[in-house]
Amino acid sequence: MEEIGKGGYADVYFCRDTRTDSNVAVKISRPGDGPIEMMRDEIAAYETLGAGPNIVTCLAAGENFIVLEHLEGQSLSHLITEIHRDHRGKNNIDSVLAALLIIKEVLFGLEYAHGLDEVHADICPKNIMARRRPGGSYQATLIDWGMGRKYLRRPPGISFGKPIYMSPEQAGSRDIDHRSDIYSTGLVLFEILTGEYPVPGDSGDFDGYLLMSRRSHGLAFQEYYLSPVLDALGRSGLPDLSRSIARLLAKMTTYRFQESYPYVRFQSAMEARLAVEAILGKYPVP
Repeated sequence: MEEIGKGGYADVYFCRDTRTDSNVAVKISRPGDGPIEMMRDEIAAYETLGAGPNIVTCLAAGENFIVLEHLEGQSLSHLITEIHRDHRGKNNIDSVLAALLIIKEVLFGLEYAHGLDEVHADICPKNIMARRRPGGSYQATLIDWGMGRKYLRRPPGISFGKPIYMSPEQAGSRDIDHRSDIYSTGLVLFEILTGEYPVPGDSGDFDGYLLMSRRSHGLAFQEYYLSPVLDALGRSGLPDLSRSIARLLAKMTTYRFQESYPYVRFQSAMEARLAVEAILGKYPVP
């Protein structure tokens, strides 16, 4: 066994399945009731999801372990660092379209999961694996399921997840549904396009309370952090992308006629995916 990753409650090892002569990833929970409970949530999520598109497949499970298919490639967080190491990803339409191809696959996986009432609640670049295809595009696979089930059982006023990728409702410890995943996907797209976290700070020392206060004022987030990116995309000939990102990251989750907020979040992963596909259909895919 070779350790290949560490999570919040478990360690992941690269192993060889001698029965099938194939590579697998084995996730083993740490001792304690909390980690075991998280493991049960993740196993239950995989039992519901089955072999879904753009979702890692669970091959076997026990009380304190999960055997998953081994995914080739790298996490999206590593790919983002690679793309922006020399600023190749900025102001480049080919790079923008490549990012949209990844997000389209993420949304396709979420569309399937949401249809089965599974909310991920922890969408972030580290939980998306990207494998480069022979043609140059990337296959995206969602990993680390189960947080959505834990969130549903949370005590009042408590939130779970990575603060920097939370939706306004998740950051505010309110009830969430599938639209929270859509917001988090928009934050991931923002990071792919810019190489920067959607809100200043880093995931290691970011003040979650500050994030919550900023996210609770969606117009401020739009004005100070999102608008410059949207304006640049509009000037570069991608106004449709500008509007789609604004809708992915809209604070408002439903239409309210008394509100003056200019955008309402996509109501489903399918709606968001179709908007992304409409943009991709106007340009040659890199």
